[in-house]
Amino acid sequence: MITKKTVLVLGAGASMPYGFPSGWGLVKEICSRFDHVNRADTVTLAKAGYLSSDMVEFAKSLSVSGQSSVDAFLEHRPEYIDVGKAAIAYVLKYYESHVNLFDLGTEKNWYKLFWSRLSTSINSFQYNKLSIITFNYDRSLEQYLFTAMSNSYGLNEDQCAYKLKSIPIIHVHGKLGRLNWEDSTLESVDFGVSETNPNVIRKASSGIKIIHENIEDDQEFEAAERLLRKADRIYFLGFGYHPTNWERLGLDYYCKEVAKPTGPRPEIAGTGYGLSRQVKEEIERVRQRPDTPPVVSLYDSKVYDFLYNDIVLD
Repeated sequence: MITKKTVLVLGAGASMPYGFPSGWGLVKEICSRFDHVNRADTVTLAKAGYLSSDMVEFAKSLSVSGQSSVDAFLEHRPEYIDVGKAAIAYVLKYYESHVNLFDLGTEKNWYKLFWSRLSTSINSFQYNKLSIITFNYDRSLEQYLFTAMSNSYGLNEDQCAYKLKSIPIIHVHGKLGRLNWEDSTLESVDFGVSETNPNVIRKASSGIKIIHENIEDDQEFEAAERLLRKADRIYFLGFGYHPTNWERLGLDYYCKEVAKPTGPRPEIAGTGYGLSRQVKEEIERVRQRPDTPPVVSLYDSKVYDFLYNDIVLD
């Protein structure tokens, strides 16, 4: 059971163990899937109401944009937002899979490890002091928690949904629709439904948000900032540590402003596996004062190893 106010902030690396692509991997896949009007993927989206010519123009512009993520590209090219969101939904829905979530042959399943840290008597589950902020569109974590809870405790859909409300999961960039058991205004989209269904593609893409510079009134980012300000511990999992994302979470450059107005500064740590030397040096260099430790304690670990070896999540 998690007894300290803990916030997990998830980046693309947190979903990659379950088959989902990285930000750059999504760029490459979209560019290869929609590079011609006669491609099967382009034809599929045309059936969902998107112009094939628009899909091809979008993919070609993205391929030579120099941008490392689809989101970053679409922020500057709003004319492609509709087809861009459709392409994102189409590709990511392809990777939604219960098999990937519950593969018994996978030893380092961080969802499983995480679930074991949450597990307690069902009557005490809601006392876990945990919140999650994710930059990912996929719903794999909440689907795992729902399925694991249902089968661990023998609860029905309504009972699981009620218990899981105690763990806020905020998708700051939106997500691929509402899972059937969730309470949300988004369109309902089943987990794992075939991405070739035009209606599903439309529904899934409608839940995606492309964030522009002006986010003062964004409810998800405001809610995320409130959670961070109250946290005793903040852990970044599979995160890229882009300065813009820090600012959008209200943290200032590399979390300099995360310290509470009163009380002790929260523990802040995260995975650093695969980060460039430049990013690591910037995180090490930027401090609140010259005599303070680094703002983020980085561990050269993937998510599972970070949760298992580097921190105590209780």
